[in-house]
Amino acid sequence: MKTILIQGAIPGEIESYLNFYKNLKQQKVDGFDFWVGKYKDVQIVISLTDIGVMNATESTVIAAYKFKPDVVINQGTCGGHLNSLKVGDLIVAEDAVYMNKFRSPAKKEGEGSNALEWVPVLKGCFRVKATDWLVELAKSVTKGDDVYFGTIGTGDMFSQEIDRIKHLRELFGEICEDMETLASYKVCENFNIPHIAIRVISNNETVEGLGTRRDNMNVIIPKITNFITTYIDEIIKNKNIKTK
Repeated sequence: MKTILIQGAIPGEIESYLNFYKNLKQQKVDGFDFWVGKYKDVQIVISLTDIGVMNATESTVIAAYKFKPDVVINQGTCGGHLNSLKVGDLIVAEDAVYMNKFRSPAKKEGEGSNALEWVPVLKGCFRVKATDWLVELAKSVTKGDDVYFGTIGTGDMFSQEIDRIKHLRELFGEICEDMETLASYKVCENFNIPHIAIRVISNNETVEGLGTRRDNMNVIIPKITNFITTYIDEIIKNKNIKTK
């Protein structure tokens, strides 16, 4: 175990790690920002992927070549798709599914559009699992009942229509939505890099009055940072676990 890569899509999702891991030096590689330094006996790399599937894919490929991570942790915020999920609940993505490839029915001009009639193009709606030993290790870190294990749905979308959210749940079985996890998982699978995503619920449109993502950042970021930094300590402690 030599290098652990931590990914976040926006500055607010990585700043707490830049403060926690001291003396990191910034590097810009092919247009993407990374911060690199030593923690205990491993190299920590913080990656600002930027938002969306394309950016997360490109950033992860660059990191795979440049830093050759032994573990990739994709983390940040997500939107809840179950009304039982509260702002601040943590999600460990046992797998991720791509929700961005649909075929609409043929309609003539003036006949309108209805996203509930769109069907997935199954060949492109792939699903990728997290690495088993990383999931099992995450279970050893959980305390209390506010950490959930399940499927994250990824797509370049911010869903706020309840019927649409229910439709996505029926199609894909995901419990929350983000814009990067599947991209990171797919690249890591191709490079044979152990990977996991841990997300925190920032908003839940299925429950009235849970607030907006911006309103909740000051509450949820310390919670996920504490969990992930503790989790990384466990990875380092158990670094002799088979990692491929």
